[in-house]
Order: sequence, then C-alpha cells, then structure tokens
Amino acid sequence: MARRIHKGLFYPIALVAAICLMGAVQVSAAATPGALEQDLVVDGEAAVTDGQTINANIRLLPAAKARNLTSVNGDIVLAEGAQAAIVKTTNGTVRLEAGAQAGAIETINGKVELGPGAVVGKVSSINGEVVLRRAKASGVRTVHGAILLEGATVEGDVETTFGDLDIGTGAVVKGQVILHRPEGQWFGRMANRRLPVLKVADGAQVNGAVKLERRADVQLAPTAQVKLIERLFENPAKP
Repeated sequence: MARRIHKGLFYPIALVAAICLMGAVQVSAAATPGALEQDLVVDGEAAVTDGQTINANIRLLPAAKARNLTSVNGDIVLAEGAQAAIVKTTNGTVRLEAGAQAGAIETINGKVELGPGAVVGKVSSINGEVVLRRAKASGVRTVHGAILLEGATVEGDVETTFGDLDIGTGAVVKGQVILHRPEGQWFGRMANRRLPVLKVADGAQVNGAVKLERRADVQLAPTAQVKLIERLFENPAKP
C-alpha cells in the first residue's frame, strides 16, 4: 500500500525512509522526497523537486511534474502529459507515454522508449537502446545502443559509435546522422568485429549529411531521402 506525502510538506530523508517501510511513497502535491529505496509515485496534481530511488521505480501519473528524477537500478515512467526537466537512470528503462515531456534523458545501461506525441530534448544512452515512436527529440546519441525511429522527428543530430541505426518510414532527421570512429586501440579492435547497420526506410528523410567515420552496412530503401553520404573513413585526413 502506498504512503502519501501531502501538500506543501518537505520531508527529511530519515522520515521519508520511515514512511517507506510500509510500501511505495505516493506524492500528492509539492514535495522533495529525497533518496528512497521504495517506489515513488507522483500524483497528477503534484510537483516534485528532486525524486531519487535506489533499487526502486519512479512513476509520474498523468499531468504530474518534476524537476530532477534519478534512479539506480529502477525504471522511470512518465505517464500521459507528465513533465520532467531531467531524467537519469543507471540500469533502468526510461519510458515516456503519449504526450509526456522531458528536457533531457540520460541512461547508462537502460533502454529509452518514447511514445506517440512525447517531446524531449537531448536523449543520451551508453549501452541502452533508444526507440522513438512518432515522438520528437532535439537530438539522440548512443555509444553501443541501437537507435530506432518510427515516424519520429529529430530536430538535430542522430549519433552512435557501435549501435545499429534504423530510420523507419515517416521518420525525419533534420540534422546529421553520424557514425563515430571508435577511439583507442581496444575500441578499434571491437569495431573490426562487426559492422553496424544503417537502415533508411522508404519515406524516411535525412536532411543533413550522413557522416560515416567508420565502415558500416548501409541499406537505403528506393524512396529514402538522404541528402549526402560522406565516407570519412576512406580519407580520415579530411575534417
């Protein structure tokens, strides 16, 4: 059973921890719950300054608002119409449902999923997959994680080093698509084991250049719209 933190009250961490012993913390209005080891649920009328969990999840119910949300080993979900400025996870998934908004999303190993109508700023993941389904982002970057755009719009660049890129039907990338060259000897050996795949589907559009700093398996559909492909690995002396 969830325990509530009521309107206008700001609880010290020790007190919140005591409340959490009986179940998840449910915030009903303005609060700063601090670091929790139980699930945190934020009601629609609530506004959270800093929500943090360890080995537990965070969920913003429809229309709820938060400034900073951070979870270690837990998922973060923004329901329809919920808003957060910064969302960070270490090993958990970040999911934005229809119409949810976030200023920035950062994960290390977690997957990022954006539903129809979701709007975010920069999305960054090291090892996690990033999926945008009819959502909007200002930019997307991963190191190892795959990137899938389904009818989505990215205002800036889409970047990865080892991940596959799938720009699906109806997707629009207004900036560049960049496949970065791995840095360091160890990463260079990894790069030679497998070529990342870059797919651009029929009806997809890349307004900027596709910059390949390393070799890739490029698959362009017949009606894909790609402005330019620069194979920089063929002449690395060029900028």
